[in-house]
Amino acid sequence: MPLRCIVAILLHGLFVYMLDLPLLYRAYYARFLAALLVGCFAWFVSRMTDRGFDHAVNRTRTQRVGGESILVVLQRLTRVLMLLIGFVAALAALGLNVRTTLAGLGIGGLALALGAQKSLENILGRDHIAHGQSGACR
Repeated sequence: MPLRCIVAILLHGLFVYMLDLPLLYRAYYARFLAALLVGCFAWFVSRMTDRGFDHAVNRTRTQRVGGESILVVLQRLTRVLMLLIGFVAALAALGLNVRTTLAGLGIGGLALALGAQKSLENILGRDHIAHGQSGACR
């Protein structure tokens, strides 16, 4: 589906270019199409990474080696990261200044990382204990 959207947007942009609209309309339309393309590309990459994570989770389930919870957490974090990157890139394609947005995301990410530190320790510790693995090197 994302590839269909990308092809449709590109064809639509080509047909609108053939209409020979005034320059100001074409400039705004090109920015809008670029933002849509960025969103569709982020959607495509997100779908591909989801398939990769699903394959990895299925492989860990069949081999009984553990680590499913870590993969699920990484999959969710990757989705959020792709959403944020796509959003910021779409804003940049629209011509907005994204420096303040990036600074806010950096401060928010730091606060989130400090807040989630204990939760991640619990998830990682529980996964190793549940599968009989200790923290020591083997």
